[in-house]
Amino acid sequence: MRDWLDNRTGFRGLLKHLLDEPIPSGVGWWFVTGSIVLFLLAVQLVTGIALAFFYSPSPDTAYDSVRFIVERVTFGRLLRGLHFLGASFIVIAAVVHMLRVVASGSYKKPRELNWIVGVLLLLVILAFALTGYLLPWDQKAYWATTVTINIARSVPLVGDFLSGLLRGGTDLGALTLMRWYAVHVFLLPACLVVFTIAHIYLMRRHGISGPIKPVAGAPTPFYPYHALKDTIAVSIVFALLLAMAIVFNAPLDAVADPTDAAYVPRPEWYFMSLFELLKYFPGRFEPVATVIIPGLVIMLLLLLPFLDRRPDRDPAKRPLVVGGFCVVLVGITLLTVLGYRSTPTAASAPQQAASQPGTSGSGQRGPVMVEDVFKNVQALKGITVDEFMGTMGLMSASLGLCCSDCHPGAGTESVKWEDDSNPRKVTARQMVRMVQAINRDNFSGRQVVTCWTCHHLRDIPLQTPRLDQLYSEASPELDDVVSRADGVPPVNEIIDKYLQAIGGPDKVAGIKSVVATGKVE
Repeated sequence: MRDWLDNRTGFRGLLKHLLDEPIPSGVGWWFVTGSIVLFLLAVQLVTGIALAFFYSPSPDTAYDSVRFIVERVTFGRLLRGLHFLGASFIVIAAVVHMLRVVASGSYKKPRELNWIVGVLLLLVILAFALTGYLLPWDQKAYWATTVTINIARSVPLVGDFLSGLLRGGTDLGALTLMRWYAVHVFLLPACLVVFTIAHIYLMRRHGISGPIKPVAGAPTPFYPYHALKDTIAVSIVFALLLAMAIVFNAPLDAVADPTDAAYVPRPEWYFMSLFELLKYFPGRFEPVATVIIPGLVIMLLLLLPFLDRRPDRDPAKRPLVVGGFCVVLVGITLLTVLGYRSTPTAASAPQQAASQPGTSGSGQRGPVMVEDVFKNVQALKGITVDEFMGTMGLMSASLGLCCSDCHPGAGTESVKWEDDSNPRKVTARQMVRMVQAINRDNFSGRQVVTCWTCHHLRDIPLQTPRLDQLYSEASPELDDVVSRADGVPPVNEIIDKYLQAIGGPDKVAGIKSVVATGKVE
């Protein structure tokens, strides 16, 4: 049978070509990193195909399909765990492989093109991790993708085009999910296959670079000598991945809620450094963190073989290259640590008050439409200050919340809606603290929401004033509304959604708020 198959396919010659590759003498265990990356790519491919059999790429069904995989599909929890954790494993393996290539000088002539293909493969791997974010359609998926699209918008000249391309429509929704799913399961796998084949072909064409200092001895065939090392290393990595997938559950937050302004999105660890870098380049300097610095790093990586053209492979004779990589790694590590230190301990489940007015405790939160008030800045430009304060007052009365529930430690504990005969008569110091808390919790401290966001036609304070600078008491007259932004619901519709959240209009009579009763009790 094998003779018949070989006569028609020539598989024996192919196996001989693959397994008899000459390996230079002295090749050690560090040269197994490439095989580990290739194996993890195969794990991601197999588990991804298996997950696709049950996944439904629609905002209405995506979250439930993921829960179905985890709760109902045989070994579904393990399957999703392998795929989720495998993304982190493959990023680590790819970076370690790149560092091994840099340390041994394997990017030098005649392997320049293979190095470039390897860098492109790393970018494809990171793109896989990024596009896979949105697919579970949970809180983290929705808000992390929102941050990603906002980052794309900051790109000079083409920012609006890129953000529109990523979003697909006017809002993050069905078109967005379908586009990211198509890229994740069609476009990126095609790029991965092409680049992987090219990488292996170029590696075989030029051979393994071997140890930095040649070791005397004849080359040995890949099989069985080096193949045994690869098998042992791959087995250890897979055993660790499998154990972690069994012990730890792949996270799944609550279903995506575009109205939940209390949620603080945080990326996975391999993007945390970029997220943290944004804090040091606010406002108009944001493209420095989103475009210039990452673009410069990628460009230097691609040009490395042409910048370091000396034949020396010894790291001691390449201090500029080795030192540059050390500086970048230390910087990424430091930013990642700082990012995790500033991450809230329970970002997706902040402490909530009980549903009864005047009581506190933890409970299931209703569909609070605060995005229409301050999560989406455009919404703030579409309603008057009285409408803003009235809506917040109704939320406070109906859900038992106050400013400090969403903005803890921001000095808003003294803001009591029911204590003021007019909800607008809050001291300037309290309002300033509230605005600063909103910017801190939703925009990483950047001055996105300012006093002028609500007070359109007054003197324009372009920045939120400091705490020791107080404004005089607000005018009791209504502010004029310039225009309502596209997609912003009318205030009556917002109020109706609140009423539905607390059980309907019949319960309004029991609400002790100026919005419901017209007087303070």
